[in-house]
Amino acid sequence: MKRLLKISKKTLGKKISKRKTKKTFKKSKGQTKKNLNYGGDIMENTYVKEKIVKYLDGLETSNINTDINESCITPDSKGGQIISICGKYVYKSPPVDAKPFILVKGNVIYVNGYVMNLLIQSIIKKDAELNKRVECYNSLIAIKGRDIFKTLVGKRYQFDFDGEKCFSVESFIKVFNTKYSSNKKTKVVLTLVKWVKTMIETLNLLWNKMQFHHCDPKAAQLFINGDWDSNELIVGDLDKVTFSINIDNQVYRVCLPQYGRETLNENLSSAKNIVKNTFSSISSSPLSLTKKLFGSNKHGGLGSISFAELMRISTTPNPNNHRETAAFISSILLLIDDDEVRETLFNILSNSFSEYTQLIDFDKLLKNHSPFEKRRSHKIACSYIKPLDPSLKPPVLQSQVGI
Repeated sequence: MKRLLKISKKTLGKKISKRKTKKTFKKSKGQTKKNLNYGGDIMENTYVKEKIVKYLDGLETSNINTDINESCITPDSKGGQIISICGKYVYKSPPVDAKPFILVKGNVIYVNGYVMNLLIQSIIKKDAELNKRVECYNSLIAIKGRDIFKTLVGKRYQFDFDGEKCFSVESFIKVFNTKYSSNKKTKVVLTLVKWVKTMIETLNLLWNKMQFHHCDPKAAQLFINGDWDSNELIVGDLDKVTFSINIDNQVYRVCLPQYGRETLNENLSSAKNIVKNTFSSISSSPLSLTKKLFGSNKHGGLGSISFAELMRISTTPNPNNHRETAAFISSILLLIDDDEVRETLFNILSNSFSEYTQLIDFDKLLKNHSPFEKRRSHKIACSYIKPLDPSLKPPVLQSQVGI
């Protein structure tokens, strides 16, 4: 490990100082000094971990007859989930080799994406204001021998675009681009305005209740249901989010692990593995060390890592949810082929939601006419979002939700 430290120092071109991390709470029941690569010398809180495990293990399951068959759609999932989109329902399960990861240190709860999805959807399901606006399961199916893991059974969302089936705002825009670009412009713009308004209301509701950040902001995560006359928008795909939760009258921040497939993609260069291997032996935080190694980009990310990916591993919430909200809007604008529609939509949204649209570099976005597939990712949407105001400070943790 000493050799590895020398390599990383050489890469940095400067000495990395070793600082002892100050303990932020006293040792109590269930705390052991393990997993020191998360949070420095802060002790692991096994009591809270066991409470979370017990809660997830105790979620009600049902023995239902599934409608999974050969006609189901099985899309690829970057997070590794096994997804089956069938007649009436969508089934989401962790891969067969996945294991639950839960680690509690100080006021931070680290979980992997599969645990995150189950935990946040169980919270959403209990909230009458949220469960009609945000993806949550209808029921759970126990998975034999898989610890706390369960199959999440949710409603299949589907919008009828004059006979074409759309499942998200992304697929809605794709149909419009390819088949209806010469007409229906006004109807499409007004529908998108309505959906953006609903999305903003939902994200603000989530923020006010639990300081929620959606860390994969793109149009594909906005599910749609119904038809032109009656429709709804659902904020979905919750395996890459962060939020605050109340457990035994103490508020914790729930986030993804500080390194791993969920946060550092497989395509990162081998040099970045130095960061991963060095965390356990130095007291610099993963985020600060990554900044030293790779430098910040002008959009508030690190190198090729977007600001949304950094939010996944952040142990504190941002001052507000404006940047990811703006990124969702950026994604919608990017996917539209017709510049007239782009400009019309942007101008309408700017009249009502300027706090978000002012964060978008729209002039630069308007020049992007790359193939549709290259405009789909959250990274490209985030690249047009201006940096966070450095004068704004992270808020105190607070939450209206708990277990």
